[in-house]
Amino acid sequence: MRYLYWISIVIVSVGTAAVVYGPHTLQGETRVAPFPPRRIVSLTLAADEMLLALAPPARIAALTRLAGDPRFSNVVAEARDIPGKVWANGEQVLVFQPDLVIVAAYTSATAKRLLREVGIPLLELGRYDSLAAVQENILALGRAIGEFDRAHSLVADMQRRLQRIRQQVEGAPRPGVVAYAAGGFVAGKGTIFDDMITTAGGHNLATEAGVIRTKKISQETLVALNPDVILVGEDLGHEGFRAQLLADPMLQTVAAIQTGRVQAIPRAHLGTLSHHIIKGIEAMARALHPPVFSSPAERRG
Repeated sequence: MRYLYWISIVIVSVGTAAVVYGPHTLQGETRVAPFPPRRIVSLTLAADEMLLALAPPARIAALTRLAGDPRFSNVVAEARDIPGKVWANGEQVLVFQPDLVIVAAYTSATAKRLLREVGIPLLELGRYDSLAAVQENILALGRAIGEFDRAHSLVADMQRRLQRIRQQVEGAPRPGVVAYAAGGFVAGKGTIFDDMITTAGGHNLATEAGVIRTKKISQETLVALNPDVILVGEDLGHEGFRAQLLADPMLQTVAAIQTGRVQAIPRAHLGTLSHHIIKGIEAMARALHPPVFSSPAERRG
């Protein structure tokens, strides 16, 4: 089964790269994009984080401006080596004369259309709704930039760490969990949070309640779900939302509030869609299973 899994991932990656490196038109002249690309621009934070792990800085022309923001980015230090920073703006991108631009489905359609019209090759990464999808994107990017061996190693490291987490939480009671965001939004079936919670050894109560993707729920619904643990994303050094929930008079009957198990995880770890997502899952596992991760053996590890 593992062999078949890897074969399917490689096929996806090769197919994506082939689309990128077909003939394109630049200033009226049809040509084939250079391979491997030497001036890569990223228009998504996930691609920023992946790209910095796969390609030398000399081949990266620009990253998103979010790459340098510690509230969201896991690569702030590495991003300092890349002077070019852009928003998802086609005109800004053209200044860097890229031979490959990395985008996603949610990247501005206007920017993508402009780049295609002037003949800039695009690599559009796929879905991000599962851990397997993140791994597929890493491999697709590695194939597209000629760094497939590095991408394969990065995914293999992810899988080793995921397997270690699963082994550590195996057999432990699985608490009921809600991933809760400001405004009352929860993540249910079809989201990467659902996959993360399950891997970390929890039951996603939003999924069990029939929530599909992300949905806003009322405080009354949160009380009815009665999670053992509430997970929130916070900026480093700030736990204002966590404190707000703990003090909310409407939530005082919720088990997680009564036991203080509203667990703040750094936003950059919880919300990333790159290989750095492992940090978020490891933090989740520790939050859901403190006895497992407080053992002498775990502290030594």
